[in-house]
Amino acid sequence: EKFSKEIYSSDFAMQFALAARGYTIMPWNESAQMHQDKEIPLSGPKDAAFRHYSGPVGKPTYELKLQKEDSKLAKERPAKYQ
Repeated sequence: EKFSKEIYSSDFAMQFALAARGYTIMPWNESAQMHQDKEIPLSGPKDAAFRHYSGPVGKPTYELKLQKEDSKLAKERPAKYQ
């Protein structure tokens, strides 16, 4: 079988995994959904403790580089995963 990101995205998977283990899932007032703009939330408070980025703004932390002093804490990605 083939699975698509549309069905098994992290937005679904995390809630499903927590609920399957007995946790109650509900909205969190200190979160914001960032969709069209990196600074102005689609929903939630502008100064939210947690910001979930999606859509056109992408994931701004995906391309963060490891600081030099932390380089000994991780290895390079294997070539087959680059």
